[in-house]
Amino acid sequence: MIVSLAYDNPAPLNNGDKSITDARYVRVKMQHSFIGMPKNDYKPRFDDPRVGYFTQQMDNMTSTKATPYHDLIDRWYLVKKDPNAALSEPVEPIVWWVENTTPVELRDIVLNAGNKWNKAFEKAGFKNAVVMKMMPDDADWDPADIRYNVIRWVSSDLGYAIGPSFVNPRTGQILGSDITIDFGFLGGTLSEQDIFKPVGYPSLKNEYSAIALRNHFMSCDMAKGMQMQYAAGNIIAECFDASPDELATLKEQFFTELVLHEMGHTMGLNHNMKSSQMLSPAELNDKNMTRQYGVTASVMDYSVVNAAFDHSKQADYYTTTPGPYDDWAIEYGYSQFTSGDEKGGLQKILARSTDPKLPFGNDADIASIGGGIDPRVNVWDMSSDMVTYSTDRFKLVNEMMSKLKEKYAKPGDTYADMRWKYNMLFNQRYSMAIPLSMYVGGVYIDRSFVGQNPNAVPFVPVPVEYQKKALSVLNTYVFSPNAFDADTYLIPYLQRQRRGFNFFGNSEDPKPELNVYSLQSYVLQCLLNESSLARANRTTLYGNTYSSANILNDVTAMVFDADIKGDVNLYRQNLQTEYVGMLSNILLRGNTYDDPSRAGALNTLRAIKEKLNKATSSNEQTKAHRANIQFLIDKALVIK
Repeated sequence: MIVSLAYDNPAPLNNGDKSITDARYVRVKMQHSFIGMPKNDYKPRFDDPRVGYFTQQMDNMTSTKATPYHDLIDRWYLVKKDPNAALSEPVEPIVWWVENTTPVELRDIVLNAGNKWNKAFEKAGFKNAVVMKMMPDDADWDPADIRYNVIRWVSSDLGYAIGPSFVNPRTGQILGSDITIDFGFLGGTLSEQDIFKPVGYPSLKNEYSAIALRNHFMSCDMAKGMQMQYAAGNIIAECFDASPDELATLKEQFFTELVLHEMGHTMGLNHNMKSSQMLSPAELNDKNMTRQYGVTASVMDYSVVNAAFDHSKQADYYTTTPGPYDDWAIEYGYSQFTSGDEKGGLQKILARSTDPKLPFGNDADIASIGGGIDPRVNVWDMSSDMVTYSTDRFKLVNEMMSKLKEKYAKPGDTYADMRWKYNMLFNQRYSMAIPLSMYVGGVYIDRSFVGQNPNAVPFVPVPVEYQKKALSVLNTYVFSPNAFDADTYLIPYLQRQRRGFNFFGNSEDPKPELNVYSLQSYVLQCLLNESSLARANRTTLYGNTYSSANILNDVTAMVFDADIKGDVNLYRQNLQTEYVGMLSNILLRGNTYDDPSRAGALNTLRAIKEKLNKATSSNEQTKAHRANIQFLIDKALVIK
């Protein structure tokens, strides 16, 4: 049923945009589709927390167990033509059509990416489980027809990709699906609001409502984040004078992973934000490793572009095939058991969950402020050693900054392109700094079942030395007085191109201190939020020796010591003021923070005041700044 909705407002509060030329009159066409539930011998399969599927959640109301869960995973109805064959074609394969609006130069990439899922289904005993077809130009059916599974190409200024499916709620059987890919994410048009914020990370706010969480878990921010990652990767490759073939390979790998990811959702798989832990930094520079296993263990992660600091060691930029985890997850979801012992067969598959190449953690596990606690489960991170990997990435960004003006400030053109590329490179610092900050006060989680791994403990605090190493990297590349020296020469050239009246009411001069402040303040929030500090104290009860007081001592040294005997630059003035404000907030927010953290904040404020009493500088702005810091501290201590 198609419904046409017409909206008429002679005095709208907005003037429309590129999608709506006249906001007074808007017409929206909606299609409602009704689906009859199938009558077949489909047998549901139960969910297991060690592997990640979307589910139909139910409770067994007759059970007295602590977990009376009766959750069914979402999956397609696949049946072998030959039930006794180890590898058989299905009676009905999963057929996907690529819409004929897809750019010609991308069609083979989409078709090949979809066919790569057959590798995973072979682990479950199916040959040619996925069939990819190109929609002919003279097709007599509409891509919106739910009887067809279509990878659709649309055009807007949003920039997104989604892979939803519709499911029989009583059984979990997937009845159909569509994937939509928006041109915007390839167009390279991103606002600075997107660039200078941590895309894909849960909100800074600790007040996570149930609705907000549910919407976050059911959404996929991969395309917008991957857009930034691809743009940065392309800039890095160009600055290394990569050949046209290498740039084409980068684009193909990027688009392949995107399609694989969205198709994975349509197979029933949810996100796996821990899969980037599979390879070490050295292995990520080994093309034999990345070609065999992928850059990450699963295409269901949000992966940072794997750009090597040493370009001669450049391996794959992206994962271009379902990874070891994807193979294993499909094996669990789709394997058939002729012996009749399905439970035993599934348990054998699940027993491999402790394999280092099968790490799993979904959206609910993402290390975030007030959320997940395992720093290895995150977005836009990479490798089993984030300290080493992030150090190389920070160095790489700084090196690329030094090449931007020569590479992209073209005679006869404006500085807009160079400025946009600067923004993209700057965003890479978020991808390293935020995951790195989660190791401070973090806890490693093991979800293996009792007896599965005798040496496993469910909760293990991150080793103290690794927490300190993470802080040391943040100090060098985010907090130190010279952390952003590589950007300095570019600042006078960061000019936007004027378009009509787009500067009206705003000053157009570059504001680098605000970009740096945004990054530094977010990292401080990650380090000093009430959940992280309380956890640092709580985990001293089972092995951690790095309490909130220790963390605050070290962060204070990072924020103040480097320039205590000299002038304080603008970046550090903002940083120090923000830090003191956060400490004051800890002290004054009543029972929001635990008592040990508040005690640590009180002690830290007093220590900062002592530091400032010994500080020296002849610079008027520095003296004014320090006087203000002391005033803020005195005010907090008096109120307290």
